[in-house]
Amino acid sequence: MKLNFEAIIWRIKNEPEWLLLGLLVVVLIVGLTTYFIHGRLTDDEEARLHFTGVFQGFLMAESPQDFQEVAANLQQLGSMYPRSELLDKIRFFQAKSLLEAGEYGQAIEQLRRFLHEHPESYFNPAARLNIAYAHYYLENFEQATSQLQALIRELDSVHPLWAEAVWQQARVYSQQENRVAQVETLEMLVEQIDPDQEYWYLRAREELIDLR
Repeated sequence: MKLNFEAIIWRIKNEPEWLLLGLLVVVLIVGLTTYFIHGRLTDDEEARLHFTGVFQGFLMAESPQDFQEVAANLQQLGSMYPRSELLDKIRFFQAKSLLEAGEYGQAIEQLRRFLHEHPESYFNPAARLNIAYAHYYLENFEQATSQLQALIRELDSVHPLWAEAVWQQARVYSQQENRVAQVETLEMLVEQIDPDQEYWYLRAREELIDLR
């Protein structure tokens, strides 16, 4: 069925009730659109406020129990705001809290889920690095190396996490008692690190001095 726009326009011009109906439709559409946008902004603002409070708990946490509580709070927060722009941040720190709580298996599972659901997230490299940390603590050194080597290859040396990934790879070699690989990795870190990342540079230099 085709609409006869000419007839509709004629009625709007000549029949007041049609003009009124048209205005009501326009007002309704504008009102619903404004309500949706306002509601979305309100949800994001509420999510941001709630996250700020929970994140303070993350920063102040000291014991595994503290981090478990933070992880539970972040899981609830994600369920409350499943469409929030902060969802990737919420999910990342939920997994990070599990890692800090010593729940390494759960942390790996949550981080892998995070990478699957948020492949373009800013926290993607950090999630992969934390998977390597979890494997390291579980003494799954081959899995840790696999994660770290991939990350080291993909990141530029000026990336904030590149130096940390290289340092962690040296720690893996240390646990495996592979002194040659450990020294070579630390030398690479010293030679290629961004000058602004003085912390990792100094740690690598000190470690090399001890090894020699």
